[in-house]
Amino acid sequence: MCVLLVDEMQLKSCINFDRGLRHIVGYVSPETLPTDAAPGADKEPATHALVFMLRGFTASWKQTVAYLFSGASLKREPFWNFTTEVIEASESVILKVQAVITGCKTTTQGKGNGKSPTVLCAQS
Repeated sequence: MCVLLVDEMQLKSCINFDRGLRHIVGYVSPETLPTDAAPGADKEPATHALVFMLRGFTASWKQTVAYLFSGASLKREPFWNFTTEVIEASESVILKVQAVITGCKTTTQGKGNGKSPTVLCAQS
């Protein structure tokens, strides 16, 4: 059993060519864009990073499992879609996610239907 922690960090915008990846880096992650995003929206410089970490519920361990780069704001739908993918990938390797804890500004709780983890928002 574990919990999924989501933490946000502010970044200094910087577009660079990564020689190792042979790719331009520094733009928002495509996963952060809404499905109806305007053409070229993926060329927005990233100003924030979201880090997804799993932490043991009964044992003391923590592992970063994913990250996203976003602009100044992030819509709920792309955030929850990616979070769901992280949960599904975790559970496919037998890590049962019991809760999602994020540092969002407003308090939101899951439906508590036993199938979805509860979403807890820590006030920052």
